[in-house]
Amino acid sequence: MNHLDNAISLYEAAIKHIDVGHAELPSLLFSLGNAYLSKFERSEQDADIQSCIGAYRRGAASNGFPSIRLACAKEAALLADSHDHSHCLDDFSLAIGLLSEVAGLEQTIHRRHDYIQPHSAFINTAISTALSFGEVDIALEWLEQGRCLVWNQITDLRNPLIRLKDKFPSHATRFTNLALQLESYSTRVDSSAPTSYETLPKDLHAQDQTLAHTRLASEYKRLLDEIRSLPNFQDFLRPQKCNIILSSLPHEGSVIIFNVHKTRCDALALSAGMEHPLHIPLQNFSASDAESLRKILQTDILGQRSNGEERASRRRKNNPEPMSFILREIWHKLVLPILDALAYPKELVIGAERSRLWWCPTGSLSFLPLHAAGIYGENYRYGLCISDFVVSSYTPTVRSVVEKSAVALESSPSKSRNLLLVGQASTPGLSSLPSTRTEISSVQSITKHIHTLLLDDADATVEKVQKEMLSHSWAHFACYGVQDRANPLESGICLQNGRLTLLEIMKHRIIDPELAFLSACQTSQGDSLLSDEVVHLAAGMLAVGYRGVIGTMWNITDSYGPKFATEFYQYLMRESNNGGLDSTRAAFALDYATKMVRDSLKDTERALVTWVPYIHLGY
Repeated sequence: MNHLDNAISLYEAAIKHIDVGHAELPSLLFSLGNAYLSKFERSEQDADIQSCIGAYRRGAASNGFPSIRLACAKEAALLADSHDHSHCLDDFSLAIGLLSEVAGLEQTIHRRHDYIQPHSAFINTAISTALSFGEVDIALEWLEQGRCLVWNQITDLRNPLIRLKDKFPSHATRFTNLALQLESYSTRVDSSAPTSYETLPKDLHAQDQTLAHTRLASEYKRLLDEIRSLPNFQDFLRPQKCNIILSSLPHEGSVIIFNVHKTRCDALALSAGMEHPLHIPLQNFSASDAESLRKILQTDILGQRSNGEERASRRRKNNPEPMSFILREIWHKLVLPILDALAYPKELVIGAERSRLWWCPTGSLSFLPLHAAGIYGENYRYGLCISDFVVSSYTPTVRSVVEKSAVALESSPSKSRNLLLVGQASTPGLSSLPSTRTEISSVQSITKHIHTLLLDDADATVEKVQKEMLSHSWAHFACYGVQDRANPLESGICLQNGRLTLLEIMKHRIIDPELAFLSACQTSQGDSLLSDEVVHLAAGMLAVGYRGVIGTMWNITDSYGPKFATEFYQYLMRESNNGGLDSTRAAFALDYATKMVRDSLKDTERALVTWVPYIHLGY
């Protein structure tokens, strides 16, 4: 161990002679921590692990590169959790706070996602540790702070600034101008290093853009500090505390947010008026259960629908009714314990008014149809599926549903009277979708009392659709959608001359957006490597301002699209007496449409795969 002692002595001497604020100090302390850790693995002496944790903690608290500080904080937290529980929650808290600096606004959105992806398991560990200590308030705060980081950053840049405009209008103007510029730079495409003389001018321009982007991010940080020094603005755009989150929840129902960890699975139930989240340990469910169900969904169901009958029949021998199995497992192991904890009645009155429930899943749960949990087929009776109890929606974060509900309450009670319809029965390079013509025609007929603009087939170009989205508060897309697994931000809607990508949509600010109906494939199917960032088209629509989105979790059956759309819009127009479209009733409209389709198809395995993928997100 002499070489380790020598290394430790050298690191300690270097640290002793370096300035406290030197940028290299965290790196030296990280190396010192590593040396002490290696020594502890041989000596098993408590003094060595304490010195190791101490070095990491000093590195995390020092000035320097956020990535090195985050590495120090993570090591300190994990080691303290294993060897010395004192202050481990402080270590976790610092690490989670540093995530937003590692994936800072000076980076493009693509790069921020790359930087975030390796830290997902650590965040789950932090939350699991907080729950094991009984710190449910902290667990909720970390769930909000550590997930959907990029969406939250985009939302911050689009903050309406009502209070700031009222009290300090010049600061609000500066913030708005900076935010617009930062958004523009954030959505640019990363370029690689120069590869030839011919590409040099283009690459030099890209480097200039990177420098300008970095300067803007620094200016933004300085402005934030300045605003937070103003009276009563000390918490401006800071992560919200638990009591603020709970006091801001909509009164129509509860939010259920999950944490899935290798050692435990938990749900937190949140309702307006609560002092603390209701902690619901999911004792009969595990991370391996979640992953197993996700794989069944992907292979036995999604693979079956896209890879032919012969391959499908081989899979079905092992599990002849995979969708029924998934929904039954979710019902027994996840949903029933939650309903019991929330004291929902065992005996239900058919037709009674139902409250709303927002699902906020994490990890592998993000790919499972929680909204359809239940027992179906010949064993079904009223009260054996979640839709008998509540009207379900999804939300990427608790913050999102709080903000969407607040916008709905603050906006004019008048209902929307302008709807953009986009149809693509024939898309170049793709098979035809003949039912989209029926779908669009039906929606036009139902909404004849309000203004609609139709862009279909050759008229539905990327440029035209983008332009019209800016001035229409509702948009209905009946066309192909695709989830790009290699580059999730390139996921999007397939139009006449190309793909309208999530990244392109994020570049624009739509006037008073209310609802987007994505009657297209895979519009709310996320990326498995970024499951806690919820990177899919439907979540992107929420991020750019839509209050609600209708999306699909996987490929849908083209022939049933018209039925869903018809029932959905008929419900809304009946509710308003032909007075317009009310986005706050969209979840109820989809619930009704789903019931109509389900009743017409019964509860066969094929029927479940047809209606289950439709979901509502937002308020």
